[in-house]
Amino acid sequence: MVEPFAGADQWARVGEPLREPVVVRLLDAGGSPVAGASVTFAPAEGHGAVDPWAARSDSAGLAATRWTLGDSAGKQVLAATVREGVSTEVQATAVAGLPDLVASLSPHGVATWAGGSFDYVATFRNRGDTTATATRARTFVSTDNVITTSDEAVGTSSPVPALEPGESASRTDSFTVSSTASLGTVFYVGECVDPVEWEADTGNNCSPVAIEVTVTGRPDLSVESVWPDSVSVAPGGNFEYAVAIRNRGAGTAAPTQSRTFASSDSVITTSDEEVGEASDVPALGPGESASRVATFTTTALVSPGILDQYDTPFPGSVTWSSKRQCFFRAGSYGFATARRSGTDSIVATFGGVRATAPVVVRIGTP
Repeated sequence: MVEPFAGADQWARVGEPLREPVVVRLLDAGGSPVAGASVTFAPAEGHGAVDPWAARSDSAGLAATRWTLGDSAGKQVLAATVREGVSTEVQATAVAGLPDLVASLSPHGVATWAGGSFDYVATFRNRGDTTATATRARTFVSTDNVITTSDEAVGTSSPVPALEPGESASRTDSFTVSSTASLGTVFYVGECVDPVEWEADTGNNCSPVAIEVTVTGRPDLSVESVWPDSVSVAPGGNFEYAVAIRNRGAGTAAPTQSRTFASSDSVITTSDEEVGEASDVPALGPGESASRVATFTTTALVSPGILDQYDTPFPGSVTWSSKRQCFFRAGSYGFATARRSGTDSIVATFGGVRATAPVVVRIGTP
């Protein structure tokens, strides 16, 4: 008898050879190998060609050939015959096109502290010439910059949608460094996408460039100085001041924002009243500082005219408010504090009578 031994159920692009040879085995009635027998290999019509077309079995009863598939996509058949009535068939699949998934990551390098985290973007692209079916991708950590599926897998896998030729899909993810990582440790983070059916090359499914992660100290931002220490200004006036912000920590501080607060005492906290708009603070390395100059507009005094029906001044108490309460704050006695630039209305209420007036707030403009 003759039976398939190896190389059955392979696939290749139409008109191309299979990756592995087709091997059949000859056995006698007792199941022992038959050596020296001639085996003829013949593809069905239109199903390609073989080389050699005939071979003799070796001491293990094995005979092999190389099969190049025909030009039609689909199942193809190869017959291996010893003599009439003693034969077997091997099948393979010819595909018109092959998908080829590749992965890439950005950024290529980050520095953060033990227990810190960073965001990265993983992109998966189909470089093949036919659709890649939906699959999944996994994150791996390595001690070198060559990422493989033999490295340590972390987290859970993420879905990758079906991709047409040339199409790509991206996702943003976050990676958290172990809280026990030692200062100065360097390791690498990468992604590998699971192979899909008929993929042309599964050796490029892991990102060729990994993210190099360096474990540093923590940043520590501090407002080093605000100048001048004191000013005298009339109600409704403004003054310029400078702020210096420094990173006193051992790690790089990411870009952030600073905000201005007004307080009735000398201790400023975020519980005080926020005024104006936030300002950008750039990324600061250890020991680096950044400064900015800003303008603060003081409280203005709005004096109402309260008149009776004879246009005679009328004594009494007026309640003040702002209509939208987002551009300035109206307090007691007609004091109004600017919050940010915009258009609003100030409202004066006396008994059951209300009067409004438009107010244009310009932060930093005299």
